[in-house]
Amino acid sequence: PAPPAEAAVDHPVGPEDLLEINVFEVPDLNRTVRVSERGTVSLPLLGEVSVKGLTATELEQKLRTELGRKYVKNPQVSVFIREYGSKRVSVIGAVGKPGVYEMLGPRTLLQVLSQAGGLNEDVGADLYVIRGGPDGSSRNIDIAVADLMSNRDPSLNVAIQPGDVISVPVDRLIYVYVVGAVH
Repeated sequence: PAPPAEAAVDHPVGPEDLLEINVFEVPDLNRTVRVSERGTVSLPLLGEVSVKGLTATELEQKLRTELGRKYVKNPQVSVFIREYGSKRVSVIGAVGKPGVYEMLGPRTLLQVLSQAGGLNEDVGADLYVIRGGPDGSSRNIDIAVADLMSNRDPSLNVAIQPGDVISVPVDRLIYVYVVGAVH
């Protein structure tokens, strides 16, 4: 689903976001573009433009200024962020709806688990928030499910960051059958 219009104004553009850029009465400049890993987009007349960290409103102003300098008199530019590829969190395992979810604003662990359909009956004793570091490393935040859900320990309802993976292992008996000539 498309994000609410008011959310698009507040959140900065990041890598992998999908932008819809329109210039009123200049249809040749209208584009839907994906932001590169470097935080840039390639646009006609302007070439490669840095967009990382700008809100939709700030990017509109930047494009107005750049186009107005040489190419279009008083350009009317609109920018809509179609997808927030840079602000996603993945939920896997014993939840109702595992998948990748867009984060539009701050979210806690319980909010994301709720969005993913809640915990299943066969959830294990612990779940893990896997968080990547800027150097490519990752760390696990171990959360005791009983303390989070039943004991309502607020310190375990951690803030979720874009790029986190919430792993909810399944806890069920596994039967192993050994047949044949064994001791």
